[in-house]
Amino acid sequence: MHIAILKNDASAIDATVKTVTELAFKPEDTRPVRAFALMIIAGTKTPDEAAQRLFTWVRQHIKYQFDPRNREFVQRPLFLLQHGARRTHLAAGDCDDHAAVQLALASSLGYKMRIVLTENPETPGPSDDPWWEHIHVEMEVEPNRWRPMDSSLEFLQFGERATGSRRKYIDPEALGGHILDGRPSLGFMDIFTKGVGMITDITVGIISGEATKKAGKWAAHASAMSSQAEAHYLEEQARLNFEGSQLALERLDAARREAETFAALEKQSRRGAMMPLYVAGSAALAVFAYTLWRKYR
Repeated sequence: MHIAILKNDASAIDATVKTVTELAFKPEDTRPVRAFALMIIAGTKTPDEAAQRLFTWVRQHIKYQFDPRNREFVQRPLFLLQHGARRTHLAAGDCDDHAAVQLALASSLGYKMRIVLTENPETPGPSDDPWWEHIHVEMEVEPNRWRPMDSSLEFLQFGERATGSRRKYIDPEALGGHILDGRPSLGFMDIFTKGVGMITDITVGIISGEATKKAGKWAAHASAMSSQAEAHYLEEQARLNFEGSQLALERLDAARREAETFAALEKQSRRGAMMPLYVAGSAALAVFAYTLWRKYR
């Protein structure tokens, strides 16, 4: 979804937060998102471990990417999760996309979440209408103890908050988001959904493997063509460089003279190797001529 963004426009920021919540709690995406979340946190024992596992997965599989200028682009969390699992270039988004993914994953597991807006200290807005420039989510790991999950900023580690003079906390449930009660178990439909996803991933992997081979061949061909183009470029450059051309000609003449010298030496060595044969042949011919002369004189 796209939302027009104007600086210090509070209504546009509110629309962004509402869109993040709507996409994170999309009813038809709850089950497949929960299947992703359960697989990610498998083996964890505490909410804090689960939050760290979700944070790490999103940080490693979904890259940061700026939105177009003056446009806010909020993506569907399930879309980013699917492409993140396959590690495609489409698994990328800015802070609101990361917040939507983290909100969808943790909420599907029954954890209480809250949205956090942070004011940029470098471009503060008016005191009565601050410019909220960054968004992330926090998870309640214990009563009244919240863990920041800001995976969009690479310089932040798990549990760290972005700097800002003011923060605004929003309860997603107040915006219509429904967090599941309790931590759900992995049901039959979850396993079935994940199995279909794994089969799809394998099929895509096989197809992409063949495509990668073809791409490799074309890349090698392109590299060869690039080398030829570079050689032609250097040749034309040498032609335009008179001094360089003269130096190249002198080196070429020297190489030719050296080649001629080696050819002459090769001929001499061959003659030297044939000399014993010449002497032996001449002596044999002389003996044969002398024998004929004695016989028919």
